[in-house]
Amino acid sequence: MHARLALLVFAAAGAAVGLAFSFGGSVSSAATASSSSWIGYSEDSSSTFTHGVRLLNVNTGAHRLLARNQSMHMPSWSPDGKRMAVEYHGWLQSGGRDPAQISVIRLRDGRIHRITHSWAHVYEQPAWSPDGRQIAFSGSQPYCDPNCQGGIWLMNASGGNEQQLTQNESGDYCARWSPDGRQIAFVRYGEAWPARDLWLMQSDGTRQHLLVRGASCAAWSPDGTQLAISQMTGRSTGCGCALTDLYLADSGGAHSRLLIRNGGSATWSPNGKRIVFVRWQRGKTHLWLIRPDGTGLRQLTHGRNSQAAPAWQPIAK
Repeated sequence: MHARLALLVFAAAGAAVGLAFSFGGSVSSAATASSSSWIGYSEDSSSTFTHGVRLLNVNTGAHRLLARNQSMHMPSWSPDGKRMAVEYHGWLQSGGRDPAQISVIRLRDGRIHRITHSWAHVYEQPAWSPDGRQIAFSGSQPYCDPNCQGGIWLMNASGGNEQQLTQNESGDYCARWSPDGRQIAFVRYGEAWPARDLWLMQSDGTRQHLLVRGASCAAWSPDGTQLAISQMTGRSTGCGCALTDLYLADSGGAHSRLLIRNGGSATWSPNGKRIVFVRWQRGKTHLWLIRPDGTGLRQLTHGRNSQAAPAWQPIAK
């Protein structure tokens, strides 16, 4: 399945990037900057209950809409910065939405290519492998008995060759590749919500083991020596969402230190000198910036909508 987007400008990643897409609406203005300055993120519209994907230049503060009037979120960049995998809800003829699937936006010509096609599964949270060949994602069955056995899956970046790596009755989520592509960190949910732990496995699904108890999503530093870990606090927001604090630990999950209270869902800059994370504030989640030593704290997004799932665009090699 393909859908057309309106594309204003695109120059090869690694030089200048200009992006402006529209879905059935007016075209947003173009954005141009070095590829290492941009992050993609999800934005939730509380009035329409839909998600979109936006771009933010962390150096200039410029915001650009990437996807309008669509339920699309959880972006993950390809290693060359030329494509983006997203969690995507299509629309049925009845007016409802089909189960979440994985699609890829090709920025050169603005096409969306759906790469999963299951009506029986929900496929979410894509994560592109460092070599660009595969995408890890979370898969589950939305309507089945308690033995659904959701887990982390792998497939080719072009679609196909799907294989399930983990199985867990309560679900496994938030797959994150190590920079060398040899390991995948992921979150394993427990039977009692919001219990969850951070696990680690080899990229072929072997040697699965517990890494950090009571932890949620983790992000590898570009050199693979550190993990930015969302540690569960036991606190919750007014809506019942679990709050996390952001810690830095070594790649084995040990020697952790608190980086910031009320933070999570981190992404590192390509040079490892900055971290963007999500923070709960006045009933919304917004994006913040911090250095690994805890200095340079700065709020990046504001407004009535919530922002989440930041993904820093890699520098093309």
